[in-house]
Amino acid sequence: MVWLRNIAYIIAGIVIILLLVLSIEAKVDFIYYIAFYWIICVTVLLWVGNRQLVIWLNRFLPWEKYVSTRFFIQLFISSLYSLACVNGTYYLFKTYFLGLAPDTEQLIVLNLYGLLFVIPVISINFGIYFMLQWKKSFIYSQQLKQENIQSQLDSLRNHLDPHFLFNNLNILSLLIDKDKNAAQEFLEHFSDVYRYVLKNKNVESIELRTELEFIESYRYLLEKRFKEQLFIQIDIPRPLLSRHIPPLSLQMLVENAVKHNKVSQTTPLTVHIFAEGDTIVVQNNLQVKTIESFTAKSGLANIRKRYEYLSDKALEVVPSDTHFTVKLPLLNLEKA
Repeated sequence: MVWLRNIAYIIAGIVIILLLVLSIEAKVDFIYYIAFYWIICVTVLLWVGNRQLVIWLNRFLPWEKYVSTRFFIQLFISSLYSLACVNGTYYLFKTYFLGLAPDTEQLIVLNLYGLLFVIPVISINFGIYFMLQWKKSFIYSQQLKQENIQSQLDSLRNHLDPHFLFNNLNILSLLIDKDKNAAQEFLEHFSDVYRYVLKNKNVESIELRTELEFIESYRYLLEKRFKEQLFIQIDIPRPLLSRHIPPLSLQMLVENAVKHNKVSQTTPLTVHIFAEGDTIVVQNNLQVKTIESFTAKSGLANIRKRYEYLSDKALEVVPSDTHFTVKLPLLNLEKA
């Protein structure tokens, strides 16, 4: 900030004046005055000149595009400029104030000491700059990653609406032809179910109790369609009802079971939802259809990605010859 820089200049000026007054009172030799002001002059020139060099190089060789080239060019020019400042000011101060031009040996020693001073300072400056840039890039990368994950999660939530709507409208169209009263009742339950979907579409996690109430309504819709061909059994102990899961995850697994498997009077489908330790298990008997549904696989991927977003716990898929089982980890409220 400009005001901070101005304050720094004022403080530096006051320090220089105080040092000058103290040195006069102490009757310091004149040569020490010259050395003191030479150091001040060199410091100001190095600071101002290198700062302008950085500004100029930022215009023509930005770090983002020319990292290696910028590093070596700035190191080379800054070293030359710094040594030129040291040598030039030393020559002028000694010649003008002391009346003696520096000899070759003095210039060699001066340049050696100058390099020993300039190169570490420039290296430290580069190191600080790269650390700040790395921190800035890391924070920006984390922000982009978080935004990307959030965007994916929003996309998954939005995917639920048309997917859910399409399948239940198909059920409703079948019932309309068979029984208008049943279709009306189905429509009422369907409106309750879809209200739940709309209400929780932007919720990251929900209480298991609320999700199970929704599944009860959803079970009514499915059993109205399949009657004695489908059985959904729910056995969840009361203490687990306050735990959390991603909303609509149970619905998607039940829907997947129906889509993947044959459902008929002779081969009824049974879906069992129960607790096992710290997980909710959705298990169905396996009687796979000949043609697999892509949306069922995408449903599992949907739930898996939402768990990746919410916690370090992952769902577990356990297929066997007779059953297909998916285990959903229960989430604590503070992790949701």
